Amino acid sequence: MLFFTADTHFYDDNNNRRSYRYFKNARQMNLLIVKNWNKTVKAADTVYHLGDFVSFTDFFKPQSYKIVKKLNGKIKLIMGNNEKNIMNKYFGGNFETYKNFLLSCGFDEIIEKGIYLTVGDIPCYLNHFPAKSDPQVFNLFGHVHILRKVYEFGFNVGVDCFKFFPVPAKVVKKYYDLIIGKRFDENVFFTIDDLRNS
Repeated sequence: MLFFTADTHFYDDNNNRRSYRYFKNARQMNLLIVKNWNKTVKAADTVYHLGDFVSFTDFFKPQSYKIVKKLNGKIKLIMGNNEKNIMNKYFGGNFETYKNFLLSCGFDEIIEKGIYLTVGDIPCYLNHFPAKSDPQVFNLFGHVHILRKVYEFGFNVGVDCFKFFPVPAKVVKKYYDLIIGKRFDENVFFTIDDLRNS
């Protein structure tokens, strides 16, 4: 099976507070994410993690990535803003060096930028940031945590939106049908300008 997730921010107590996560501390958060992940994902499954696996903070330690070995499945990491910041500060901005380090931690593939992937029969663009691109392509993203779950061009697969579980491909199909099939009314897709004008 195929799964998607983003914004786990393992080991980050600050993100726990910033994202209004209800955990006492990052350790409790880590334990629940690992438990939910392994309850859902089997060893032969593939998970696309759409960035911010851990956080770029003053307390960052490269060994934080080793938690990947506790997670089931083949994990393909698409870099988010935190990965890019970590790469720049700790790996001299060298993608190949950083990629090799992450592979040694247990990831199966490291992807520097967003990718196109067909999920079932749905053409998708997987990226850390929401990205309105080709109108024929459905965007799976993270980055915005609980601030936005859906846009008219895609939806947020981040853990904050799915009770800290990875999102199976069949859920992508459901959201695609709801969003592209126009089953949401226009009030779902508001913009900042809409709020200013109301």
